[in-house]
Order: sequence, then C-alpha cells, then structure tokens
Amino acid sequence: MEHIRTAGLVLAPVLLTLCAAPASADVADTPEPIAVAATRADPLLAIKRHWILSAEWVTHAPLDIGLQGGLETPIGLRLGAGYGWVPSAFSSVITRVAASETGDAQAQAILQHSNYRGRTFWFQMGMRPFRSFGLYGDVDYARATVDGGLVLAGSGVAALQDLSGSYYSRGVIDLWRVEIGIQEEFADRVVVGLALGLMGIIDSHTSITPSGGAPANPALGQAAERTDAALKNYGKIPSLTLRLGVDLI
Repeated sequence: MEHIRTAGLVLAPVLLTLCAAPASADVADTPEPIAVAATRADPLLAIKRHWILSAEWVTHAPLDIGLQGGLETPIGLRLGAGYGWVPSAFSSVITRVAASETGDAQAQAILQHSNYRGRTFWFQMGMRPFRSFGLYGDVDYARATVDGGLVLAGSGVAALQDLSGSYYSRGVIDLWRVEIGIQEEFADRVVVGLALGLMGIIDSHTSITPSGGAPANPALGQAAERTDAALKNYGKIPSLTLRLGVDLI
C-alpha cells in the first residue's frame, strides 16, 4: 500500500502538467482581433485612429471667410486657429453704425463712401467627446481689423468736392463666439463640419485720421468714439459655420 501511495505522489504532478498543457496551448494560439493586431504592427495607424490634424476652408457667416488648422486629441479635445477675410457685408454693418452716430453731413459722407477691407484671426477650443456621434462644441476668440480709406479729390460726393487730401479709418474689434455643430469624416480623409452659434463684441477701437491736407473734422472723432460705444452694446449676432477640409494624418 505504501508503494502505491508513493507512486501516486510521483505521478500526480506529471498528470497535472499534461492536463494543463493543451489549455495553455489554446490560449497561446488564440488570434488577436484584427484591429488590435494591425495597430500593434503599425504605430502610425494607432495615431490615425485616435488623432485628427486638419487643414480646412471655413466661413463664419456673416463675419469672415478663411482658412484654419485644427487638432483633435483622443479624448475629444479640439484646438484650432485661423485667418480670414471680412466680406463687405460685415464691413457695411460697422459703416452704418458709425454713420448713424454723427449728425454731421460731411462726416456721414466720408464714412459711407470710404472703401473698406478687413481681416480676422481667431483661436478656438472645444470638445467632441463622442466621435462616433459627431456632436461638438467650440468657444472662439476672434479679432477683426477693418480698414477704410477715401480720397476726397474725384470722390464724386457733393459734400466733399471742395476738399483735398484723404481720410484713413481703422476699426479693431474683439469678439467671442460659441457654437454647437456636427463634424463627420469621410473615407478617413475628408472633414466636413456644420455649426450654429452666437457671437458678440467684447471691445472696439475705431480711429479716423485725415492726411494730405484733409480737414480735421471734430465730428469724425466723435463718430469714432460713439461707434465704439454702439458696437459694444450691439448685442448678440447669430452665426453659421461651414467647414470643409482634409485630415493630414
């Protein structure tokens, strides 16, 4: 009986090893999911699956049309910056506000008949926590600079026909913008976005400067000051954002 017990003690570890071996082999032979295996084989694919680096055409109607770059991280944090051009429609809003703030006919004529051009730059930050759903929210800071000029000689404006020289105006406007939108990516390359939002004016600095012998009309300085005050109290402006770009990763 003692011999049988001894044999059992010797054979037990061997039997346990033989029984466990097939199970270990089965675990080792279990293939990884295709997506995991591909990511392990190509680290760049892992970056592509979780990061977006885009170059985009964008319009924030009615403020600007321009270009921007954007970065989206795996947790959905969005960062971006861009440069744009202010269309005449937005410049005309500033012109109308400025002209309405003075009762001087000459000052009104100068403001209404100047040629305006503008540009913007902006920074934005937001979140898109559920990439499969596409919904995102952004908060932007933007600065718009609008320049205007009028050469009095040959302007064709009756109130200015006897004057010489020119006037130069500049308006620098700081704005905020918040928006909620949807972003989708097609063929892992094309980025499309649509958003609705509101924007408002944080601060405004307007100056009107005569040159070339143009008279220094005090009404123009008063109009500039009143324009800044009116723009700060202008209220909230609805905005529509359209984006079309390419993912560079």
